[in-house]
Amino acid sequence: MAVLSVCRQALLPLRQPFAISKRFGGHGHTMRVRPSQYQWKKTKDIWHFYFLVGAIPLGLTSLYLSIFYGNAQLREIPEGYEPEPYEYERNPVTRFLVKYFYPDRKEMYERKIYYLSTEMENMLINQIINRADYLMSIRRDYKAWYYRDFSAKMTRYAREHHQNLEFQRGIQNDYSDEKLD
Repeated sequence: MAVLSVCRQALLPLRQPFAISKRFGGHGHTMRVRPSQYQWKKTKDIWHFYFLVGAIPLGLTSLYLSIFYGNAQLREIPEGYEPEPYEYERNPVTRFLVKYFYPDRKEMYERKIYYLSTEMENMLINQIINRADYLMSIRRDYKAWYYRDFSAKMTRYAREHHQNLEFQRGIQNDYSDEKLD
């Protein structure tokens, strides 16, 4: 925080032309009118307090662990003993974090493999669906989206419906099956 105070003092000459001063009668003493420093100082005090509340205990804990425990050393694993995943870490702080807070590497690997396998299955399903849609649109042999049922009965119904509409509108067309002369 001393760095900020030094920077502030260095910037003071730049602010001088904007400062408002008042003269009191009779003597040459001046009092500059400037904004309050209360909020700045209060914020700085709060930041110092909470930084030190967190930094001092963590620093002391780290120093204690480094002095009395130190880093782990490699040793031969006894027969029939399987080490826990956190026991592979070198520093006691990282060992503690891996043991209680971070997920296991094996678990993270299995999660990733599960995610990739489900994405692969979804991709294959989408490919099959797209291929089926493509083939149905080309062949038009399956009664689904692209198939239109067409028969003579429907053709006759459509023709009669069309003639009725034209009759209602007053349009006279002869759609008989006789050939024109």
